[in-house]
Amino acid sequence: MFGYSLTRPTHNQEYYYGIFDACEKFRCGIEGWHTESGPGVFEAALQFGEITQMADRAALFKLTVKSIASKFGITPCFMAKPRAGLPGNSGHMHVSLVDQKTGKNLFYRETEDKNPPYPDLRYLSDTGRHFLAGLLEGLPDIMPIVAPTVNSYKRLVENFWAPVTVSWGFEHRAASIRLIAPPTASAKATRFEVRVAGADANPYLVLGAILALGWRGVEKKLEISVPPLGKGEDVGGASDKGARLAKSLKEATARFMAKDSVAREAFGDEFVEHFGGTREHEIRAWDEAVTDWEVKSAKSALLVIYDIFGFFPQTLQGADILAHSDQEHQYQVFMPDFFEGKPADISWYPPDTKDKGEKLGEFFKTTAAPPKTVERVPKVVKEINEKYSSIQSWGVVGYCWGGKIVNLTSQSGTPFRAAAACHPAMVDPADAPNITIPIAMLPSKDEDKDAVAKWEQGVKGKKLVKWFDDQVHGFMAARGDLEDEKVKKQYEKAYNTLLHFFHENMNDAPSSKI
Repeated sequence: MFGYSLTRPTHNQEYYYGIFDACEKFRCGIEGWHTESGPGVFEAALQFGEITQMADRAALFKLTVKSIASKFGITPCFMAKPRAGLPGNSGHMHVSLVDQKTGKNLFYRETEDKNPPYPDLRYLSDTGRHFLAGLLEGLPDIMPIVAPTVNSYKRLVENFWAPVTVSWGFEHRAASIRLIAPPTASAKATRFEVRVAGADANPYLVLGAILALGWRGVEKKLEISVPPLGKGEDVGGASDKGARLAKSLKEATARFMAKDSVAREAFGDEFVEHFGGTREHEIRAWDEAVTDWEVKSAKSALLVIYDIFGFFPQTLQGADILAHSDQEHQYQVFMPDFFEGKPADISWYPPDTKDKGEKLGEFFKTTAAPPKTVERVPKVVKEINEKYSSIQSWGVVGYCWGGKIVNLTSQSGTPFRAAAACHPAMVDPADAPNITIPIAMLPSKDEDKDAVAKWEQGVKGKKLVKWFDDQVHGFMAARGDLEDEKVKKQYEKAYNTLLHFFHENMNDAPSSKI
């Protein structure tokens, strides 16, 4: 699990020393610095100070770590849960109240309480007890402050030492709030460690929330509502009587913005509405996002054979549409670089000069010679199948020159279940009788109508021919002018045609594996 280590800090010693030195110059001293559980995880304990100083120090520490890292080719990550199945990154806050005149810790009880609500509270003052009660009561209502992102809640899960309930405990490192007090700590060190916040949280807002909730408890003389977690007991155990904290940003934000939310009392309506609105925006963005997990879990795949101009934005955007727009059937989309970084120059098309024609002709004879690519296609599919074993069916899409490749790879022994040729070049009716799978052709105004008609007549199996005779050759790929609203509309219509075709012809049975 990559836990504590004496040797790991020596691997990038100059980087770590640079952080120490820079933090000293910022008056942001580091009290402790050591490895933690999880690959690459480090914990830094900053020297304590006044609450406003500590918010500044936390922000400066993050800036320093990132700035110095850039000199060493290192990318620090303060994401709450950067990797599934491994520990996340927290932002624990230690809080105490001190009398400025006397220097006395106001959470410490000088005379042991002989009849405390719970034995662990015998050295905690009444002020400390009420402060703790305020934290516990308000914590569920301020979760978007301490866990502000969608990713934050992936850290707050069971079995990773993360606090997930309204809980507290004496020297308990799984509870939401850890009480540190005599007899295991000195009177001066009596404090609470609020353990819910992640490294992705805003330290100013987190410390403001802790102070607001705690002092609310003091003013209202609130009493602790739940018993402490038992020694050695994880959250969710027999003694954990606290409510489960929000499991998602959506759930947390709804509670934060509720009319009876403690957050409104602590921060005021204006702040709650504004900050809550920013969280609602993040939720909407997340709801609309298509994640890597969704794509990798797709059981159908499409091989895209680009046109001779390679990876143009219009082609890549089309691949995104194919991957994500069919809500019932997601596709993993693969677009190999058949030209190995050396595509044709788009200025060669149209070949309206002798020089352009010669360059295009030479490209088709060498780099883009169809037999050369046809031979590679099944090998590419085989390699992908070996890496992504979840794929059960394959389709293929080709643009322009790629349309010819599609025709030639849709014949006997094909690994594909369905195929589509978009504004295809080199349409040859002689290819048609050998096609053995459902195939679509989407010709543009520049394709030979007679050749397409004979090709359609020659296809023996299921076929679809959909003309886009107001569009130029290449409109779905490199030559598509998406700034033109008419072109964009036809571009989207063409991709929806492909999606409908593959939806009907790819998802009722698996294709053969090579």
